[in-house]
Amino acid sequence: MEFVGHHVTPETNVKSILNDFRNGQTPIKTGAGYLNQQIYLATLAGNRAKRPGSLGYGIYTFVDGIIDPTVLCKNFSGRQMKNISVKEVVFYIEIKEENLIDLTNSQSTQYQIFVNFCRAINKIITQTHHKFEKNGENQFVWEGIAMELFVQHMEKHCSAVTYGVLRDTYTPCDDGDVPASERITSNGNEFLIRNWEIVRKIDHYVLK
Repeated sequence: MEFVGHHVTPETNVKSILNDFRNGQTPIKTGAGYLNQQIYLATLAGNRAKRPGSLGYGIYTFVDGIIDPTVLCKNFSGRQMKNISVKEVVFYIEIKEENLIDLTNSQSTQYQIFVNFCRAINKIITQTHHKFEKNGENQFVWEGIAMELFVQHMEKHCSAVTYGVLRDTYTPCDDGDVPASERITSNGNEFLIRNWEIVRKIDHYVLK
């Protein structure tokens, strides 16, 4: 399966992304172990932990969906990165189906397995989420924790290694937009890169 993922970031970050990709020795920080490290940091006074996004830890990209990915990048950067020189980083992705968690179809078996898993360990996810509560806003942290624990579960019990996650999401693009947590509709698809192995090539362009 092939995807083209569009990521927007301050121009100063692009060199680091390219170096990590070309080096191949710097893993993308993901997994339950990394989650536990961040939970520990969240319990320490004065330490700001990195909270997982809605798809877990990794590199978030926009892929083809309802709105053109480049348009989403521009709108997102206009809202979140005002007065900063930014670039659109394009990841050319090739991934095997068995290494992908695809949550774009609520009728799929994989989607149902994920939902049932979340229901089964809801209390654990919620207790873990509470540990981040004093560490800033927590939009979609619950879902991110659920994903990291699900990935760990699939690897341990099903020998399934996850290198990418795909899901339809809503990204606020204007200052007046309703927060994403209050929306039930999506405006695009996001692909989360969890491993450099699936990235074949990277391009980058000045966005503004």
